[in-house]
Formats: sequence, C-alpha cells, structure tokens
Amino acid sequence: MGAVFEVYKEQGHGLSEEIYQESLELELGWRKIPYTDKGELAVYYKGHRLKKRYIPDLVVFGEIVAELKTVKARHQSTNNSY
Repeated sequence: MGAVFEVYKEQGHGLSEEIYQESLELELGWRKIPYTDKGELAVYYKGHRLKKRYIPDLVVFGEIVAELKTVKARHQSTNNSY
C-alpha cells in the first residue's frame, strides 16, 4: 500500500490509469517488490475452467491482484447559510 500512496502523493489526481500504472510499476521495482503486469489468470466456475480469462492490471507477490481505477472528480458547489 505504501507504494500506491507514494505514487498518488507524487502524481496527484486527474491522470489516466496508464500513467498511474507505469508509475506504480516503477515504484514497485524501486522497492524490489515482485509483480507482473497484464498476465492472464484462469477463472473457474464450480470446478470448471472457463474459456474467458481474467487480465488484472498487476499481480503483486504472485498472488495479490491489483486493479487500478481512476474517477473523474465531480465538482459540487455548496451553499452554507449561517
């Protein structure tokens, strides 16, 4: 989690998922945290392997799936009366 927070602290908000992913890959590498990107994972349903595969953004330590998402900030004005 520290690597994710470091990327956000450095890059801020408003960028594309691809930019955050590349930045996170660099940060993980610098921290010597093993990861793979865009690998395919088999998916099973009731013991049967499905034809479709799941492609996560990153797999960290060979078992933690990381999906990076960005959202557009909603501008909301507030009217406070006292």
